[in-house]
Amino acid sequence: MKEMQDDFDGFMLGVKEVLKASRKGTLTGVHGAVAELVKVPEKIELAVETAMGASLQHVVMENESVSRQAIAFLKQRQLGRATFLPLDVIRPRAIGAAERSMIEGMEGFVGIGADLVQFESKYASIIGSLLGNVIIAETLEVANKIAARCQYRFRVVTLEGDVVNAGGSMTGGSQHKKNVSLLSRKRQLDQLDQDILDTENQIVKLHRSVDDVKVQLEQCQDKLDELRQSGDDTRNAEQQASMEMKQVEHELRHVLEQVAVAGQEKSGFTEEIKELDTARIVAVKKLEQLEEEEKATHRAIHAAEFARKANESAKEELQSQLTELKVREGKLDQERFSNGEQLRRLEREVESLVKDLRQNRTLLASMEADLKKTQTESVKQIEDLNQYKLKKAEASQELDFKRAARSELSKKLELAESETKEQRTQLKAVEEQMRQTEISVNRLDVELENILRKLTDEYELGYELAKERYPVPEDVEHTQAEVQKLKRSISALGDVNLGAIEEFQRVNERYEFLSEQKNDLVEAKTTLYQVIREMEDEMAKRFKITFDAIRREFGTVFTKLFGGGRADLVLMDPERLLETGIDIVAQPPGKKLQNLQLLSGGERALTAMALLFAILHVKPVPFCVLDEVEAALDEANVVRFAQYLREFSEQTQFIVVTHRKGTMEEADVLYGVTMEEGGVSKLVSVKLEDEEAVIA
Repeated sequence: MKEMQDDFDGFMLGVKEVLKASRKGTLTGVHGAVAELVKVPEKIELAVETAMGASLQHVVMENESVSRQAIAFLKQRQLGRATFLPLDVIRPRAIGAAERSMIEGMEGFVGIGADLVQFESKYASIIGSLLGNVIIAETLEVANKIAARCQYRFRVVTLEGDVVNAGGSMTGGSQHKKNVSLLSRKRQLDQLDQDILDTENQIVKLHRSVDDVKVQLEQCQDKLDELRQSGDDTRNAEQQASMEMKQVEHELRHVLEQVAVAGQEKSGFTEEIKELDTARIVAVKKLEQLEEEEKATHRAIHAAEFARKANESAKEELQSQLTELKVREGKLDQERFSNGEQLRRLEREVESLVKDLRQNRTLLASMEADLKKTQTESVKQIEDLNQYKLKKAEASQELDFKRAARSELSKKLELAESETKEQRTQLKAVEEQMRQTEISVNRLDVELENILRKLTDEYELGYELAKERYPVPEDVEHTQAEVQKLKRSISALGDVNLGAIEEFQRVNERYEFLSEQKNDLVEAKTTLYQVIREMEDEMAKRFKITFDAIRREFGTVFTKLFGGGRADLVLMDPERLLETGIDIVAQPPGKKLQNLQLLSGGERALTAMALLFAILHVKPVPFCVLDEVEAALDEANVVRFAQYLREFSEQTQFIVVTHRKGTMEEADVLYGVTMEEGGVSKLVSVKLEDEEAVIA
């Protein structure tokens, strides 16, 4: 993360180049990006990042002059674009005191964006212009209420990143999770530094505990050495006592021999014998005491050995405890984070439940008041209902009399109206008939006039003459259809062409010639398509044979070059061999099977060499030129590549351009270019086969 911060990772190209140029001293007056100058609490990071958006990457400048210089710098070097905020120009925005007083007491109101973040006082105008009129709320529902109270004049952002824009439009949904945002990177770096410091302190404490254990172990070792020394002294004393006992026994035997030889002197030596017996008993007791001390010494040695082993076990246990503490630290961090999330979720649920409880209590009190009011009104309405029933009975009786009178009058009126309607209907029918008759007469007059005009214009006949010459046919419609058909035929004939016969012969000859040419072309086209199909079949067949052979060789060569693993060539569309693509999948030793694009640079280069050698196995060539193909390989792979190249050189001559020592060692002849003098190149060649013979 520190490398990302030092390299300005995550910033746009123009912003990144301006910040780097400022660090190098190329540009002056650059204070930094907005994301670097503001410190945001973790709780509102998402809300502030959503509210500021791309303005997090705006660059704060000293004044307009240095801003113009930075823009010129980007233009001259074509390094992209950036937005600059001069300190002497930008003015802050703010929400009026009246609006603030209206929304500050609302439940779920978090605060004004500019008031919730931390920054240096000289950047107050910049932060005020970006966040001075941005309101932050807890939930989208609260944001809607705040926006409505402010008459949708300000933007309201929730802690989850949803936005109620000025004017009432809403923006929200799921957020794309980023590992580290520009806004939270600095805070996370500080947190990680603190975590590292805490962990190092804990490691120091554990090291101290280990040192204490080592001191105890050394003390135990010293005590063990003392016990061993004591045991050695005891064994020496035991040996000395044993020697003394043997000497005493020897003396006792000598005395007994003297007693046996000089029995007559027995009485004189009785007391001396008793003393010797007493000395022997004392020596035996002393020997037993020494044996007991030796056993005690052995027990002390065993106890010291057991203590030493216990200390070693304690040391190992402390090491395992240290490892467990590290694991527990990570687990506790995760549990702390999940517990914090769960706590915040439960707090929101509790607040929601408390709010619902208050609403339900208010609703219950209102319903109880309405119930009492309803009961009072119900009693009053029952009394009014009884009075209304009496009035209704009287009104019903009077209404029956009036209905009877109205019924008689209605019958008389209906009779009169029916007679009037019948007369009006007859009058309308007569008027409609007269109107239709007049329309028919007018239409017939117009048609007659048109027919007479057409007869005069088209046929040059009068009515009387046409009547005499052409009587009216029996089937008029059929005759009209025949006339229309004849007119269309005449129109289709067009004007009379006197040269039509000669034109027909010429056109007919050209038609026959073109028809023959067309037939020849169609036949040639059919033949050509057949040849193309045969060629495609043959190409597909040969491609499949060659592909299978290269595929087999590729797997073998890949295993030799990598020292294991496996690889394969896969047809992306086996049904269309002439149009399919080919995918390379490889599994170097110790890795999973994956696409070529997912391998490292050296692995891709070695895989490409394996494919090249596989093709050369299937289709050998006299010689092959390789230009620094092993540049991306490590030393071990270079050696395998050079050895395989050496084996393969028996059937193909290789010309290799290289700088790698392993490849040069396997070559037969080396050619080098040197420049002993400026501008003068010299060719140097070495035949390694001859040199090897000379060395041999």
